[in-house]
Amino acid sequence: MPARSSPNPRRVVIVVVSALVLVVGIALLTTFHSGFGVLGQRYATVHFKDGTSYAERQRVQAACTAPRIRPQAMGPDDRADARYNEIQYRVDDASDGDIATLSRCLKRYPSVLGIDLSDLTN
Repeated sequence: MPARSSPNPRRVVIVVVSALVLVVGIALLTTFHSGFGVLGQRYATVHFKDGTSYAERQRVQAACTAPRIRPQAMGPDDRADARYNEIQYRVDDASDGDIATLSRCLKRYPSVLGIDLSDLTN
């Protein structure tokens, strides 16, 4: 039976460094994928006058939409917080024409104060 020799130190270093590079690469890839995936998200936030009912906001949200404009879920109607006096649409894929159509529709409702367009790169 041949005598067992110790592993080549140079080979051990190469294996350890390769494993570390692989782990760091995977960590960076998952971080970038999860963190930067939201950068393309665009939102249209519609602001309403104080005292606008939940039912009125629902009516506006249902009436003013388009194929590339997706209404977002509204908060519960029992919240009196000011941030719930608005509705949001996802407009990631919406064209300028789609946004103009949404804006024209919203202007038909006196309870609507205005609309803000934003994305996560702002």
